[in-house]
Amino acid sequence: MLFLYTALFYLLLPFVFLRLLWRSRRNSHYRKRWSERLGYVPVQIEQPAIWIHAVSVGEVIASIPLVKSLCSHYPDHRIVMTTTTPTGSDQVLRCLKEYVTHFYLPYDLPSCIHRFIRRRRVEAIIIMETELWPNLLNVHYKKNLPIIIANARLSAKSKRRYNCIKPLVKRLLSQVSVVIGQTDLDIQRYIKLGLQPDRAQVSGNIKFDLTIPQDIFLQASKLRERIGIGGRPTIILSSTHEGEEKIWIPILKSIRKQIPDVLLLVAPRHPDRFDAVRRLLTAHDLVVMRRSLGQVVNQKTDVYLCDTMGELLQFYAVSDISFVGGSLVPVGGHNLIEPAALGLPVMTGQYLQNFDMIKKQLLSECALLIVSDPQSIIENMVALISDQQARKAMGVRAKKVVEANHGALQRHLSIIDTFIEHKDGVAEQSISAHRHP
Repeated sequence: MLFLYTALFYLLLPFVFLRLLWRSRRNSHYRKRWSERLGYVPVQIEQPAIWIHAVSVGEVIASIPLVKSLCSHYPDHRIVMTTTTPTGSDQVLRCLKEYVTHFYLPYDLPSCIHRFIRRRRVEAIIIMETELWPNLLNVHYKKNLPIIIANARLSAKSKRRYNCIKPLVKRLLSQVSVVIGQTDLDIQRYIKLGLQPDRAQVSGNIKFDLTIPQDIFLQASKLRERIGIGGRPTIILSSTHEGEEKIWIPILKSIRKQIPDVLLLVAPRHPDRFDAVRRLLTAHDLVVMRRSLGQVVNQKTDVYLCDTMGELLQFYAVSDISFVGGSLVPVGGHNLIEPAALGLPVMTGQYLQNFDMIKKQLLSECALLIVSDPQSIIENMVALISDQQARKAMGVRAKKVVEANHGALQRHLSIIDTFIEHKDGVAEQSISAHRHP
């Protein structure tokens, strides 16, 4: 099956490049650094390297505390980081530039993978969350290099998809050294696909271990004044996908009938949608100011478009209430932990299958509102904006949930430590001593 997969990939490679060209119509970065996708990299790395792969923005953000900890834990190693998308690359260069050497992930062909590995002394590969590339795993396995799936999650939808190719998935999982799962449910799904139980660990979600800058609220206060928000009640609609802004247009207009000075911050998930979102909003007679153009809010402004990358945490801190997107359309939701960690009330739509455990944890402490229709959004938003005490109490509960779940990062490091060669040359091959109950 691996031979057929590889042969098909080679045949489709010209169409893969055509797809990159097609996508470059909206994002010119898809036309750049193609040689890296074929495994040609300009930098020869002499130090032993730890390779971390994070497909895009969400996985990169999740990896930040792990990367920084690995850098301090293994000062003699170079951290090589790959992503698949330009937005992931931008996030790496923005947040981890001084910690890692970044490249695009080579295409999943043996020649590309071998070419990439030859120019760096990889001692282990750490794959964030869920990325089972057959040749990537097979090449590392044959070279006897540890393969670690970190902060692993597997939704019911992904499991059904993998079930269609279960023999191949079972073979891939037999090559993995360890899967460090976010929850027991994630691990059980991996085991049902063929993972050996003695190669499975539950650590919790390292997204809970995010570091919040100590001065973030001071900086947020200055930002509010600098861009003209002042004391206006502010809602942030974050990580939106196509269709969600359209749903929110009548919602915003209804809220403003009751609270005229409310301001909506909109932060689309993908940069290639920034211009389209602006056109949509202005076509519905909303006054929009853009962060990327340095525009400031005035009394007539309805929406402030957060059309930059790397500032989402800061805009959460600016806001009074958060609504996390990817949840009003069947995407599966996005990171609920960031606004919760800042003590914001968190509201979201019903499509949250990718964040089921976090959803349950927040709901159990009355720190999350899940709404399924526009009228519910309007009623809950108006109620929270109008009641500062209730808003603050909900935010405090959300922050406590995040704080109570710290510790996954240290458990990850303990497990990873058994697979990466230390300076004294001792390398363990067992994780049995590091089981987390």
